[in-house]
Amino acid sequence: MPTLEKFATVVYIEPVGTGSSGRLSDPNGYTLETYVKGVEVVRAALGVPRFVLLGHSHGGFVAQAYALSHSEHLRGLILFDTHHPLPAPNWARTSCRT
Repeated sequence: MPTLEKFATVVYIEPVGTGSSGRLSDPNGYTLETYVKGVEVVRAALGVPRFVLLGHSHGGFVAQAYALSHSEHLRGLILFDTHHPLPAPNWARTSCRT
């Protein structure tokens, strides 16, 4: 992402249980909801009212779920090398308010 970093402040989030982040005590806690809460905690801690969220691979699932539950905080959504996690009847719900 070096090219993007020339034009924007980029914050990389290590999902709980990966990299140097701690592990959850309950292995059943690794849910999409947990990852979405993690994104929201980072956003709130940084004091950023609205931002562009990029989700890559599994992060794309997290980004889409975040967009559905916290669209008021998004200026945009970028999905890279991912897939939609919703069944076809719910596709219309994925649009984000700007």
